[in-house]
Amino acid sequence: MGKLFRLGMTLLTVGLLMTGCKIVHQSEDPAFRMKAEEQQQYASGKPSPKINPLLTQEESDKLSKIENKHIVYKGPKGKKVVALTFDDGPDPQFTPQVLEILRKYNVKATFFLLGQRVQTYPHLVKQELDEGHIVASHSWEHKYLPNLSPEALKEDLKKTKDAIKTATGKDILMLRPPYGAAQGIEELLKKEGYMILNWDVDTLDWKPGRTPQEILDVVQKQTSEGSIILFHDAGGNRSTTVAILPKVIETLQQQGYQFVTMDQLLGVRAFHNE
Repeated sequence: MGKLFRLGMTLLTVGLLMTGCKIVHQSEDPAFRMKAEEQQQYASGKPSPKINPLLTQEESDKLSKIENKHIVYKGPKGKKVVALTFDDGPDPQFTPQVLEILRKYNVKATFFLLGQRVQTYPHLVKQELDEGHIVASHSWEHKYLPNLSPEALKEDLKKTKDAIKTATGKDILMLRPPYGAAQGIEELLKKEGYMILNWDVDTLDWKPGRTPQEILDVVQKQTSEGSIILFHDAGGNRSTTVAILPKVIETLQQQGYQFVTMDQLLGVRAFHNE
């Protein structure tokens, strides 16, 4: 009986030692550690780790302060800076006119491009970049992205990214979904490496019959520190946009605003390969 008891105690001790080793080994496993840290953060109410694999922790921290459900609508306050942004281009008629105005006033802007049009007019995209502007994705052909399957969505964005890289050599990080629509796909977009950038000042310059004064009124009424202003340089007749753009720039400059590109506004990179 004594021998059996001693044997049982020996087996129990060995089992405990092996379990202890397993726990130590697991705690040294990076994947195990990361999972444990996530659970700790969840329990403590702290934000979970970044889900965008292409951003640094510093960039993620900056964005998390101003994001609303993974989407940026406005830059940080504290400085009288604003970002002019142009969607749907490039366009052989209106993009050169917009670039000429920006050049005249020494203003830099951000262009959210459609992949199809990039493929057709790569020289205009290169010109935008060469003149100090930033380029980013607006999808391939302006489809409503939440309606696409995950596979179709990834393919759409990849084609656009590849077209921009072919035209400029730049590997983009920024995306503006068509219509600003990212409902239900925010995390997927971030996991694919995109910053989702919308706007807080909508000039509605795409609307037929929109007057220059109506556009200027909206800009004057809604612009504040860190504003992201939405214009279009393609997708229809943009002569009204071209007509009012100088007055918009002059008015905001008189109010003490400076114009910056989206990467400057947010304090992050515009491209993965820089």
